Amino acid sequence: MDVDDWFKSGGQGIYIRGERSERAVSAEMIFPDGSPGFQINCSVMIVGGSSPNRWKMDKLSLRLKFKGEYGSTKLRFPVFGEAVTDEFDTLVVDARMNNSWGYGGGVMLPNNSRPWISGSPSQRDVAQYTRDQFVADIQNAMGGYAPHGRHVHLYLNGLYWGLYWLHERPDEHFAAAYLGGDDEDYDALKHSSGTVINGSGADYNRMFSIANAGLASDVQYQLIQRYLDVPNLIDYMITNFYVGNTDWAHQNWYASRNREDPNGQWRYHSWDAEHVMEALGANVTGKNDNGGPTRLHQRLVDNSEYRMLFADHVHRYFFNDGILTPDTATALYQFRLDEVDRAVVAESARWGDNHRSSPYTRDIDWIRERNWLINEYFPQRTGIVLNQIKARGWYPNIDAPVFRINGSYKYGGLILPTDRFSMTAATGTIYYTLDGSDPRLPQTSPDDSTITTLVRENAAKRVLVPTRNISSNWKGGGVFNDSAWRFNTGNPGGVGYERSSGYQNLIKLDLEEQMYRKNATCYIRIPFRMTLTL
Repeated sequence: MDVDDWFKSGGQGIYIRGERSERAVSAEMIFPDGSPGFQINCSVMIVGGSSPNRWKMDKLSLRLKFKGEYGSTKLRFPVFGEAVTDEFDTLVVDARMNNSWGYGGGVMLPNNSRPWISGSPSQRDVAQYTRDQFVADIQNAMGGYAPHGRHVHLYLNGLYWGLYWLHERPDEHFAAAYLGGDDEDYDALKHSSGTVINGSGADYNRMFSIANAGLASDVQYQLIQRYLDVPNLIDYMITNFYVGNTDWAHQNWYASRNREDPNGQWRYHSWDAEHVMEALGANVTGKNDNGGPTRLHQRLVDNSEYRMLFADHVHRYFFNDGILTPDTATALYQFRLDEVDRAVVAESARWGDNHRSSPYTRDIDWIRERNWLINEYFPQRTGIVLNQIKARGWYPNIDAPVFRINGSYKYGGLILPTDRFSMTAATGTIYYTLDGSDPRLPQTSPDDSTITTLVRENAAKRVLVPTRNISSNWKGGGVFNDSAWRFNTGNPGGVGYERSSGYQNLIKLDLEEQMYRKNATCYIRIPFRMTLTL
């Protein structure tokens, strides 16, 4: 791109002009080991919320968009590896504003939050260039849908511009890539219920009308689940509680749902999680932002069934080598540290002295903050957040039962037929089943109607992943020939697929091959009889 289109004043240079000004550009990805990269003609524009405000940041973020007027309508390349999508409509080349050496604002960290600094550290003191992608990594490791990313060195017309974070934007294109369907099928929101980036916010507002009316009753809890992917919300909330995200959820989130899918639900996606891991004792469990995910959570915790499900997820992640146990969380973070360990030397040379004469460096400043996170934050943070959750009444003050094999503690894996299995608990009675069902009956609130189970999870069923439109006669109990549909029966009875962890033990018929990145819908027919008593 012509250098004047980057930097010329008078409205031509996008770096001077700021956001919402697009230019044609040639983007290239070059790997130092000589492996194939890509070149594509596309558009580029400055993005970044408050960072382009002159001059809070001299190092600015860019967005690449792949549109027909500039070149190809999609980038087709495995930018983030073979395990995720290789087709992109948009990529963000993120400078990172907060907690970086280039930060020019005045917001400080909590007082005495670093032992080597008297008073309040500046955001430049704690730069790591890893935080926001690490939060997305946590959500993805839990089975959620957060942007994938990688670190790159950016050159503008051959001039080195610094260490950048290349990542996805969780918009309607992202949702279609990972959840199925077409881009235009999705409603997508950013930051607030009023910021619709695709489709409509009407369904989102209906969901909040239900939530704001109260969710303590079982009837209301069942109703909200028609709109909201509750397990996704729980994992998303636990992720942000763990990292102490202070710049959320009045902003800095995305949400999407497939409005063409009869079972489409709203899901939240991590975004711009820069103000995290700033203080060891940070507590954001009380956040309650109108129109945001925190408001939904605060309404849902009035419901006993939600609290139990939330506690189950906390136990999954905070115990037994779960994702947020000290060693596992450290290992997940170490992957991003290794990615930038030497790259921050070049960042120091380019931006380390942007706000002081003596530059911030890897060997002093970056290493010191890295060591504090590894040796102080991660070993203690799990217990701190667990106690915060307990103090809210969202996790019981009793220990869960533990499994033992031949008298020794064991929480998973294979055992021999001759091994002796037992369960122990510090207090109380242990209830269990042998067929995979939950021995605990759901609690109901006093104003709830009597609930009758029409079909059990392991009931015989016919299943179809549709590849074309079919008659609506398949539902409603009328005459319909479903003999060509797949037949499934027995425990545990679930239908679908699991690509991470948590639900795989509930699935009897695995449909990953037919559904993942292909189709968001499957039809299930379960015959039953019900006698009405008037």
